Amino acid sequence: MQVQTSVTVESIKDKVSFDDGYAVYAPEGSMNLDEGVKFVTETIKYCRENDVRGLIVDVRGTIGLKNPSVADKFWYTQDWFKAAGAQVAVALVANRDLIDPTLIGVTMAENAGLRSHVFDNMDDAVAWLKRFL
Repeated sequence: MQVQTSVTVESIKDKVSFDDGYAVYAPEGSMNLDEGVKFVTETIKYCRENDVRGLIVDVRGTIGLKNPSVADKFWYTQDWFKAAGAQVAVALVANRDLIDPTLIGVTMAENAGLRSHVFDNMDDAVAWLKRFL
């Protein structure tokens, strides 16, 4: 049985850095997709409530993370849009082997109303995100 951890303001402040009007969440080590998605959802809410207009989620330092299914991408983009309230843009940075070449997750996010994109490096993610700050 896996222990569910709650996401608190303190845990967000502990795991997320804030700089230049946007936040960066860069987990390292082993990561469970469901827990990671939940943490990102709560971090997006925190950003919206605190007038932080962008969030970069850099999962390149994680171990064992697999490419989410199309259904997973659909559901978490819906949750992230609800959390963002069209006020927070989200850039995902991942290793190339985790980026779907069709960018179906990006399309789903756009269709839901979420400003989101995926990158394989931080520089491109920051440049894209700064357009929304």
